[in-house]
Amino acid sequence: MTTEQRRSLQAFQDYIRKTLDPTYILSYMAPWFREEEVQYIQAEKNNKGPMEAATLFLKFLLELQEEGWFRGFLDALDHAGYSGLYEAIESWDFKKIEKLEEYRLLLKRLQPEFKTRIIPTDIISDLSECLINQECEEILQKYNDALIISEHARMKDALDYLKDFFSNVRAAGFDEIEQDLTQRFEEKLQELESVSRDPSNENPKLEDLCFILQEEYHLNPETITILFVKTRALVDALKNWIEGNPKLSFLKPGILTGRGKTNQNTGMTLPAQKCILDAFKASGDHNILIATSVADEGIDIAQCNLVILYEYVGNVIKMIQTRGRGRARGSKCFLLTSNAGVIEKEQINMYKEKMMNDSILRLQTWDEAVFREKILHIQTHEKFIRDSQEKPKPVPDKENKKLLCRKCKALACYTADVRVIEECHYTVLGDAFKECFVSRPHPKPKQFSSFEKRAKIFCARQNCSHDWGIHVKYKTFEIPVIKIESFVVEDIATGVQTLYSKWKDFHFEKIPFDPAEMSK
Repeated sequence: MTTEQRRSLQAFQDYIRKTLDPTYILSYMAPWFREEEVQYIQAEKNNKGPMEAATLFLKFLLELQEEGWFRGFLDALDHAGYSGLYEAIESWDFKKIEKLEEYRLLLKRLQPEFKTRIIPTDIISDLSECLINQECEEILQKYNDALIISEHARMKDALDYLKDFFSNVRAAGFDEIEQDLTQRFEEKLQELESVSRDPSNENPKLEDLCFILQEEYHLNPETITILFVKTRALVDALKNWIEGNPKLSFLKPGILTGRGKTNQNTGMTLPAQKCILDAFKASGDHNILIATSVADEGIDIAQCNLVILYEYVGNVIKMIQTRGRGRARGSKCFLLTSNAGVIEKEQINMYKEKMMNDSILRLQTWDEAVFREKILHIQTHEKFIRDSQEKPKPVPDKENKKLLCRKCKALACYTADVRVIEECHYTVLGDAFKECFVSRPHPKPKQFSSFEKRAKIFCARQNCSHDWGIHVKYKTFEIPVIKIESFVVEDIATGVQTLYSKWKDFHFEKIPFDPAEMSK
């Protein structure tokens, strides 16, 4: 993830907030998010809606420092069916998303008419059909995977992929719809088997790929190759094709895929990825690595001298990253495609790369003082624009709410008893709260500002002892200071519970601390 990509993601986050329901991609982002972060996002959607959940999701996303998280995010969008958003972020072109916004606004304007003129029972049959379609989504996704395999590899591999899937469906105990769809597939199975064995249906792209590999390994038997493809299913199909092709018996293929989960299939674990890469770098166990996008950045294989992009193209950054996997001197990069659109896109990427290199050369001729002055001018202008944009202040919720211990869910206090000290520290008034916690000497007592940190406080409930915060001396007062991440906020009227990681995210009515209240 480059700084430029992070900056672009921040710049276009409004589009993402309006489009994405993050709860649909959380299972695919499991390698990157902690369990409690996932819970925060789900709770935010339940209590405030998908836009607020998307805001929190983006906040956690942009805080990630682990290598490869941006590619993991794009893969998650792709697997969850957010193809439009995936393409928009990959190319940083949101024109199509902007067009969708017009339809959303139109639907909002029509909403009052729908409420007064549409009778729900009149459209229930259409809704039922939609629900059936949703239930069939996984099977349709599998058919789509099979079509991609058939288009880019062998029909035999596509058919084997579907046979494995329907075998698993049958073994798991299927419902009426799955039973019907499985039966339809099995009715066509014999015909499909016959078509897959027909030599006239051989894929010409595989012949081209075979020719390139034979030529390159003939010229240099020590060649080390990375073969990039779009999907995990295609990775497996091409591995099977190489292993079953006597012309390519000199190849020892390995595979590398992402960690995200797709439907019921879990990706490669981090140790498995490391094991494959170590074997590949050793140039002994594998001399060709078939990989998805997980390998297009952050992997350094000095011996790699051949990169093949098999129907695989992205934006200019992705092009440079994938081509850059070939680190050895005299390395080559081939794009193998039958799609004119893919060729055109790659040509545009090459033109953009030339523009970038020309711009860098021009910048290098600038006087350093002039360059610094220009950058300062741009930064000052952008800061002025940011500062001049008014950010709407959230409306505080004046309803009293419960704070429950996050671990044992025992009642700790009410928001009406919470007071704010110096705008950032939170204490609780009343003797009732004192009965709810126990204190122990702080292992690192110290003085900061007007506070003297003396003890830590914990839930007093037996077998809980959850950390709630600290006990301090503030001026002349001995008071507890609590942290919101130690509690669950419960709405008294509805019982809905919400988790917060920071006080600034909890928009309740915040009453300043008044020393006069301590004497009551």
